[in-house]
Amino acid sequence: RRELGSMAAAAGAIAPMTTTMTARPMKRWATLASRLQPKTLALFATSASVLLAAVRRFGPVLLRRLLASVFGFAQPLPGGIQRLGGLRVPLPGGEHLATFAYVRPEGGPAPTFLVRTPYNKHVAEILAYAVATQGFNVVVQDCRGRYASTGQFTFGAFEDEDGVATMDWLSAQQFPWYDPDRVVMFGISYLGIVQWALVA
Repeated sequence: RRELGSMAAAAGAIAPMTTTMTARPMKRWATLASRLQPKTLALFATSASVLLAAVRRFGPVLLRRLLASVFGFAQPLPGGIQRLGGLRVPLPGGEHLATFAYVRPEGGPAPTFLVRTPYNKHVAEILAYAVATQGFNVVVQDCRGRYASTGQFTFGAFEDEDGVATMDWLSAQQFPWYDPDRVVMFGISYLGIVQWALVA
């Protein structure tokens, strides 16, 4: 109310002839705002609490169904999904490949969906989560020298070595969700090149 009063006073100083016309509406507005503020804050807090509880309870289910619809997938499978961030696949020479994964920690080993990309792995975050709802573990990785991965990017030069290093690293970690005999890859353009390099 003090701030509103100062604003009214300033308006009066600038235009003395309209002081009365300006001050009265400002005073009424300040009085109304002071009366409504506690109720508004209480309503906001209650609404936020209810919304947060609803998101915690129903949000993941609704999000999975929405993504399945957007991508044309089947209805999502039940079970938890965990995000593993900050993974690093080591390379000879001290370089590393920045990696994240959406995994299904329950129910034992499942097929793994591997994406290696030069286009920034985080672009695939939503797709990775959506695929994980279909029963896959999803591993997404920046190619050598791209974004968070270190080293120098040379078109197609190291994709065979880096693909093998990634597969070996996944096996060596003994992740309970990983099955080395069930790995699939996805993508066109350079994402297709890395697939051919790995299987060649």
